Parts: sequence; C-alpha cells; structure tokens
Amino acid sequence: MNFSLLVSKTNHFLRHDKQDTTISEALQTIYPYTKEASVYMYWNGYILELYFCAEISDIIQDIFFLINSLENVEQFDVNWGSNIFFGTWECFCDNNEVKIKSKLQALRGGAEILKQLSYVSDEVTIQIDTFINEWLKLLKQIDKDLERNGYNENNLIDFSLLKDIIIQNSKYQ
Repeated sequence: MNFSLLVSKTNHFLRHDKQDTTISEALQTIYPYTKEASVYMYWNGYILELYFCAEISDIIQDIFFLINSLENVEQFDVNWGSNIFFGTWECFCDNNEVKIKSKLQALRGGAEILKQLSYVSDEVTIQIDTFINEWLKLLKQIDKDLERNGYNENNLIDFSLLKDIIIQNSKYQ
C-alpha cells in the first residue's frame, strides 16, 4: 500500500482543561509533545511523523473536510493548516478511487525532510474505502482518548461532528 496511518496508543495524558471548547484545544491539552503521542503517515515509502498535540490538533477540521468530501465531490483541495504540516492535497475521485497530488510546503524536520520527500512520488492513488478506513483509525483513537479524559459533546462544540463522521463511515471497517 502506498498510503497508510500508524496511530500510536498513548498511555500518558496531560491534565484535562475545563476551558477547552474544541477538539483542537483538547488535543493540544491532553497529548504530550512526544513520539508516544504520534501518528506516522506512510506516503509512497516515506514516513512522516505527526504529533497529536501539534499537527493533528491543527488539521483535525481539515481531516473532517477530507473525509466528508471523498464521497460527495469529484475534485477538491485540502489545505492543511498546520505550521508543521502545511500545504495542499489536490484530490480527484473516480470509480471508488482517490488520486491525491501532494504539494507540501512545510513538514516537521524542515527543508531537509521536504528534500527527502521530493525523491518519492508526490501522487498517491488509493481505494476510497481503504483511504477512509486509514483515517478512521486515527479518528477512533482520538474519540477514545478524548472520552477517556472527560471530553464529550457537552464540553466540546465539535465533538458530535467527530462522532457523526465515525458513525457515517463505519461501513468502511
């Protein structure tokens, strides 16, 4: 497979903050800034590391947009909005496949990582159901960790969106 996500299972969390109102804020709060709290994205043989408390918290809404667009739009762009995972994925859907052309401009590790990544293809084609299933692994872990730390639809305004995406896409599991 030319795309997959390996989601770490964090055992050490930081303290819940009652002032958090969004998933992004909660992710920044509960996950430590460590490799233990990371997601590893396999892209055409290259592995990118994304921290829950940094990149994932910054792009969680972009992930929601990506998943919601896959079955509803033939062509769309995802503009990843993290300082450490910044760029655009141009997505083209056809016959249950998505072709992604990546134009990343910033990654953890800076210019050296971008240079190394330039040696692998900037395009991935994958079955939509397989692709969604990869992202669902991440979203389910986030859901579980948020609930484990006292977050829910009563204290995070976008928590029900996370739940809805997981439920609506459960057919891909």
